[in-house]
Amino acid sequence: MAPAIKPSTLTPLAVLLALSSLTGCFQPQRSAARRESLLLEMQRSVATQGAPQRAKGANTRALGVEATIALALERHPEVQRAKSDEAVAAAEIERASQLRNPELRVRNIEISRVANEGLELELALRLPVPQPWLLHARVQRQKSALAAAKARRLAVQRRVRLQVRQLFARLAHLRELDKAAERLAEQSRGLRRRAKEALAQQTLTAADALLPELRHHDARALRARIAKERHIIINALSRAVGATGKVAFRSRTSDLRRYGATPSTVTLERRASRTIAHRPTQKLAAARLDVARADRYIAKASRWPWLRFAEVSYLIQPDTDKQRLQLYVGLTIPLFSLNGGGVALSEARVEQRRREQRL
Repeated sequence: MAPAIKPSTLTPLAVLLALSSLTGCFQPQRSAARRESLLLEMQRSVATQGAPQRAKGANTRALGVEATIALALERHPEVQRAKSDEAVAAAEIERASQLRNPELRVRNIEISRVANEGLELELALRLPVPQPWLLHARVQRQKSALAAAKARRLAVQRRVRLQVRQLFARLAHLRELDKAAERLAEQSRGLRRRAKEALAQQTLTAADALLPELRHHDARALRARIAKERHIIINALSRAVGATGKVAFRSRTSDLRRYGATPSTVTLERRASRTIAHRPTQKLAAARLDVARADRYIAKASRWPWLRFAEVSYLIQPDTDKQRLQLYVGLTIPLFSLNGGGVALSEARVEQRRREQRL
């Protein structure tokens, strides 16, 4: 059994290390368990630490959480795509309300008879006849599509806002964890030095002297993992704000307390009744259902016969005083199809959107 170590020459942590190694032999499994418990204890201690004091000469150009959210809501690739979809949906409303232009037709011109008998021709004005109910339905459909695009943009912005806050909370947690790992590394360096002195004085076995080395190695490995994860988070925040160069972000301990904590069940139950009907996802599902219903109405109304066009023609004949004014109409006859496939598809789409809304 190894001799006792003088408590006055070692820190309390070194005393614990010496007491835990009184067996005089190195046990890898127990050492690994100690390392895991130490890491868990460090993570628990980070969440209870107070806010650190602001260092002098801090970078004032670093982006905080609110500034990053404001930039991400404008420059995030998903937000920009959602805004483009909303602009397209707004333009589709004007397109759906437009009427087709009339056609002016010139017919029955015989070039060989122009020199001898004069010009004979027929002027015709063809007007497309729109279906008023379909025109209104198409406009309402595009308005519902615009509402869906707006709800989709709000949902994307809400998700981006939540992601940025979570990244800042994780960044603040990593900063506090790195400080704890740095203190652990400093303590392990002192323990390693004192363990070497105790080993030289033959007051500590070689196996027991390895424990401070393991503590120092664990601290350095932890700091390396923290730096790697911090780099990943900074890259994600840089992509969120659309930055092409290097951008600094400023995280605080208050971000961890404000955005890193999980809300209680009571808070969620209190907010559920007020927010569930106003969530962007619910608005998006309702708008999609309105679009599907408009498509169903259009599919059913398209089955019935309607005037394709109305044409008024005027015949000019120079060799006679008779002039003819004629009227032509074109009628679509549902002889081969009653648009059954379109109606079935629209019915299935309505049921699909209805089920999505219930989720």
